[in-house]
Amino acid sequence: TRAFLTFNSPDQENQQTPAADNLFRTVVKSTSVPSVRFDIRPDYKPLAAKLSSKDQAFLDQLVEQLRTFEIDKLYAIGHTDNSRIAQRSLLHFADNFVLSAARARNVANYLATALNLPPEKVISVGIADAVPVADNATEEGRSLNRRVELRIEGKKIDSERILTLVKNLSLIHI
Repeated sequence: TRAFLTFNSPDQENQQTPAADNLFRTVVKSTSVPSVRFDIRPDYKPLAAKLSSKDQAFLDQLVEQLRTFEIDKLYAIGHTDNSRIAQRSLLHFADNFVLSAARARNVANYLATALNLPPEKVISVGIADAVPVADNATEEGRSLNRRVELRIEGKKIDSERILTLVKNLSLIHI
């Protein structure tokens, strides 16, 4: 950096010091995070895997939080309720595993694009109704089970930046 100090004295205005040239290094602190987990619940209707504009807006907010991570792996695990795929809908999704995989893939692809993650850092899988979080006997419970679980592995980047003087080339030493 090159800096000048401009000041006023009783005798003269706009006086300037000699240039102070210094070289600084910025260090951003980061700490390893074993795994961070988010459960997101896009507004999936039965037999749907597409993200709505409301869901995309929510994911955009999540992206801002995830920008504070140096992501090594992003896992998206899709879940469904226990409702069987109707015969007329088998052309779209052969079973709940395929449906849950499509949900996970859509969320993972959206986040990977927004975060500029390479494909090798993104894994998506569908596990159907194997791990419910609510009772599938009610519509509310089934709705809660239609979700995508995110797991993030990597480092949390602290917002604290440390400025270190590498070389002092200024003519003025205090």
